[in-house]
Amino acid sequence: MSDELILNHRQEEVLDYIRTYSEKSDLTENMIVNAFKERNFKRGKYARMTVLSIIDYLHQNNLIKIDEINTKYHIVRSNNEHLLVKLKNELDEFEEKYIILTERLKYIINSKNKERIDKRENNIELAYYFYLLFQHLVGNYIMNIIFRWPDETKNKDEKILEKLFITVFKRLQKIYTSRKLLISPSEEVSTIPTLGYNLFVLDRNNIENMLRLCKKNDIQPETEKVLDILWKISKYYFPFAKPKFEKGPQPEGGYKADKTIPPPNDWRELVDYHNLNTR
Repeated sequence: MSDELILNHRQEEVLDYIRTYSEKSDLTENMIVNAFKERNFKRGKYARMTVLSIIDYLHQNNLIKIDEINTKYHIVRSNNEHLLVKLKNELDEFEEKYIILTERLKYIINSKNKERIDKRENNIELAYYFYLLFQHLVGNYIMNIIFRWPDETKNKDEKILEKLFITVFKRLQKIYTSRKLLISPSEEVSTIPTLGYNLFVLDRNNIENMLRLCKKNDIQPETEKVLDILWKISKYYFPFAKPKFEKGPQPEGGYKADKTIPPPNDWRELVDYHNLNTR
């Protein structure tokens, strides 16, 4: 695998075409060339030598496999074991299934509206759980970015890691912006409250228990400095996680934040800081 793996737009399009069509039937180099001569892709039609050069590049970087049946008949397949190809396939499959699911939700909502049945709370709960599916996907790819992919590449191929990172975040953003979950024919629910609430890991109990233990081990000042910068980074999402710092039951169907009230500049305002330091 080349240490300089960077796919431009044309190479991405040829790879995606091979991924899509090589699984359905035998795909030859000539078929790929003809497809890009006849179709108007993002960058226009591609010359024969351009497509063949791209196929050669993808092959050299182990993104595709080529079976040479004879000197003129070469069957091209995507290498589904390659991390980048595998990622693209996973995201394609999730997006396809997720589109079907969210379209079904839209159909259910429109049907119930016609029947004049007030099911708004039911729709909110459904949308909440559908966003949990998306959140689970986000969380798992964050784990892949931090742990799995560096381990599988042995941290030796920075270019492929960079490509994986860019690809996953671009696709997650695309899925998020294209899939709006309706709770009525004219009203959609935002994913930010759900993600903001569930991904905001720190809460009152966690911070207070952490500080007690750190004080006992004489590392409280260092811990507070980390909390200071972490709060600076994450306080934008505090309005969605506010219930975690309040006494009482946690919301099951997400929390609608009041963003007109600015978050506190200091996390110490949200915990029993004075008592923690006088015990």
